[in-house]
Amino acid sequence: ATLHGRLGDFVGSKPALVDGVAAVHAFVEPDWTSFDRPLPDGTPLTYVRESDRGVAVGPALCVKLKRREAFSADARADAAADAAAFRRCNALAFELAGVGGLIDVDALLADDDELRDDPDRPFGNRGGKFVQSRLRDVEGRLVSPTIATPLADVPEPFKAQHYGKILSPAAARRLVVANAWTLPATAPAEAFAELEAALDAAAADVRAALGVVPSTRLAAEEERWTAPGVRGSIEGWEPGDVSDAVWAVRYAYKADSGGGAVGFNAVLSEAVDHPHLAVYVGLRGNKASLVADYVPRRDIAVPTGLFASDLPDALLKRPGVSSVPSFDARVRATRSPAALAASCDAASTSDVAALAAALRWHVDLWLAGLEVAAAPSDPASVAARDATVRASIRAHEADAGRPLL
Repeated sequence: ATLHGRLGDFVGSKPALVDGVAAVHAFVEPDWTSFDRPLPDGTPLTYVRESDRGVAVGPALCVKLKRREAFSADARADAAADAAAFRRCNALAFELAGVGGLIDVDALLADDDELRDDPDRPFGNRGGKFVQSRLRDVEGRLVSPTIATPLADVPEPFKAQHYGKILSPAAARRLVVANAWTLPATAPAEAFAELEAALDAAAADVRAALGVVPSTRLAAEEERWTAPGVRGSIEGWEPGDVSDAVWAVRYAYKADSGGGAVGFNAVLSEAVDHPHLAVYVGLRGNKASLVADYVPRRDIAVPTGLFASDLPDALLKRPGVSSVPSFDARVRATRSPAALAASCDAASTSDVAALAAALRWHVDLWLAGLEVAAAPSDPASVAARDATVRASIRAHEADAGRPLL
């Protein structure tokens, strides 16, 4: 696959089938209005972006693929293209976004919107019409404009192509956070299970990035514990041969009454200038909750980078999602400007999906920052602040745990 950096290069590219392998092309759709591309005879052809027929969704990934029928020796020359191919591609984006278990993607996504060839233009103008169109949200359903070219009786460069637009998992998460779709209600236990699955998938990505390994220092009675009406667990990870982490921990409890909570923390060493990570999901009564933060390691006068994330505002704009204040000054003192603390009705599938998508969005931003993090200029002061924050949070957790146990 070739990911093009220039729109003109993508427009001029052609997917090919070489020794049974498809050479395909992609381009991250920019925000554009028009551009010129010369035809083979030198005449400029102007592409003007199609006006919206619904809400534009993106950024989308423009892709040029080979039709699946091109791989079959039995395919008829007049065989129809797979009309739902790009609907399935976009469904995969929702699965990778961590919300596929909550959103009925088949009900949300419409079949491809086939763009017809312009009779006043050469056959190859199909590609231009594809570039002009947008992935759209039409009455709560995503419609991906596509073009499929015939298997025969056309010039070889234009044969058996399938053009379409798909969301990236990151764009799918943003879409889920922003849109309050009307979806069938979810049972509270199912909502909590989906939030727990989203947290565990994100935590697995973090552990892989940090290179931590399971800790052997927890005793059996510490790994699994019980109290009247409550069962809990703790799992720990420590640095491997090469790791920026000091430790990572997953803690959980579930009540016989149906409520529960799961949290994951990743604490970095003073050798890396990046905030710690904390994520938590819970269910109490009919309320599902999400708490997530980039724990600061220095004072923040002007929020930048991770701390300037627009995720909290995007999530709290939803009518069904409300902010959850903390009554503990120790927690408020350690929170960052990008802290998430939100809850919703556990029966609201759309809002629970937004919490799950926000969790993955939050962790993905942290992982992206970790890749480029450098060493701090004053590791001693970072280490001192870390010790203070750990002591403060430990005291908060002890106070919260006493009534439970």
